[in-house]
This record gives sequence, structure tokens and C-alpha cells, in this order.
Amino acid sequence: MAQKTKSDTAQTNTLRFYRLKREMSQEQLAKLSGVHKNSIIRYEQGIQMPSMESAIRLCRVLGVTLDEMFGS
Repeated sequence: MAQKTKSDTAQTNTLRFYRLKREMSQEQLAKLSGVHKNSIIRYEQGIQMPSMESAIRLCRVLGVTLDEMFGS
């Protein structure tokens, strides 16, 4: 497994930031986006990065662009 970098940690914190800003639980985000709750947990912990399809779904639900969510 690859080590987390500072950039990876910032990206996972961004997902959590936007989810909490919308006052959403991981379960609510999972239901609305169609992305499994366990995947969202792994994304937020920096264990895994979302596929492009999952990233687009998450961004649509959270009302942010891919650049806002994953840009540097």
C-alpha cells in the first residue's frame, strides 16, 4: 500500500470538509451519491482515492467542482 502524502491528506480532508459543511453524514452522502458508505470512509481516511465516476457523483451531491474537491 502506498504511503499517504501531504497532498492525499489534504484531498481527503476536503471531502470531509464539504460533507460536514452540508451537514451530511457519511450514510446520507452514500445514499444520495450512490457511492458505498465504506468507500466514503476509505476516501476520507486517505486509504483509497475515488474513481472518476465516484468523484463526479460526490461532487454533484456536494455542489462543488472536481477542481474544488481535488485541485491543488
